Amino acid sequence: MSDLPDDRTVISRRKPYGDRVFATNLPAGDPREYLLGRQLQHFRLDEYIGGGGMGMVFRGTDLELGREVAVKLLVRGPHTDDDMVARFRQEAQSAARLNHKNIAQAYYVGEDDGWNFIAFEFVAGDNIRDIVERKGPLSVRRAVETIMQIATALEHAHGQGVIHRDIKPSNIVITPDGQAKLVDMGLARLDPVDAVKEDLTSSGMALGTFDYISPEQGRDPRSADIRSDIYSLGCTLFFALCGRPPSDTSADLYPSSRTAIKRLLSHRDDLPEELIPIIKRMLRRKPRQRFDSMADVAQALAPLSKRMGVDVNYPGLLRARERSRRSEASWNTDAKPTMTTVPAEPQPSVDSQDEDWLNSLAAAQAEALNRNETEEAAAVDEPPDAREQLAEIYRRHRQHS
Repeated sequence: MSDLPDDRTVISRRKPYGDRVFATNLPAGDPREYLLGRQLQHFRLDEYIGGGGMGMVFRGTDLELGREVAVKLLVRGPHTDDDMVARFRQEAQSAARLNHKNIAQAYYVGEDDGWNFIAFEFVAGDNIRDIVERKGPLSVRRAVETIMQIATALEHAHGQGVIHRDIKPSNIVITPDGQAKLVDMGLARLDPVDAVKEDLTSSGMALGTFDYISPEQGRDPRSADIRSDIYSLGCTLFFALCGRPPSDTSADLYPSSRTAIKRLLSHRDDLPEELIPIIKRMLRRKPRQRFDSMADVAQALAPLSKRMGVDVNYPGLLRARERSRRSEASWNTDAKPTMTTVPAEPQPSVDSQDEDWLNSLAAAQAEALNRNETEEAAAVDEPPDAREQLAEIYRRHRQHS
């Protein structure tokens, strides 16, 4: 790609101008202090924002365009190799394909004497984790509105073949005007399988993530798919409403959805009745028992959102539904459909799509959710030994935290 001073993502390996940073000859001490104020190509690192595991994030300045950016660096360490660097750049290019108002845009990908970095849109606001820690759980309306926005953003990402793999409260920023933005697209793909296990209690690389990843992703990060993101988004919604993840205070890393809902209801007595089965379905242990797509999640929330006065993008939901139906064969052929989210008859036009369509959609959702409740009651849970190793790691983490 060419170096053009606009909002298109640029991929570059050119040498920097100004102060150079040599990642292989860092002085002893905290690398954040060494990097602060330095320049990677035409990006100045102004303030350390956060990070963990394999990455660091700085608020920076694009010196060519004079705008604020978020600069994310891949930190070389004992588990970093050339393959991981290649995957970092590949994921950056995947993020560059995404163009959605609820996803932080990737501007530039580069390398400066050993530092691989991505410059993203800087999103002003607070992430859900910080908001909840400071002010307490979100209102039902704000939580549903936020999850609706992120679900549509992830539907767009999934349509481009990008699985997030690291959805959690700290990766969703709410701007001052109430817009939700998903950040850190794809960076979770960098976690090497062995490093996750080794670094869990020492470096804290996966501590936050482990409360939000799905059972199948916990067993094998490479197995994560769309439904894994749905599970993580369900955990994030749970946290937004409760102030803690579903696994909090539990000896089991993956409590049953029934247990999680009981815990949620013990903290909130103002939850709409129709919201409970939606959360429960997102938190199923088995992928085939969850929603099939983020479009299905958004459509399940649409009737409730409308009643609460949340702006629902009906044209977007309809388009997402059609895309989801066309790609239904992407899952295992032996996995039977578990949810019907819309009425079978043709939909009315967007102009006339008001109470009639909304009530029809709500009825279809209720029928499908009730049917799935019956199926789940007869289902046998996965053998506990399938999660034994991860559960033991998780229990050790709880004992030391």
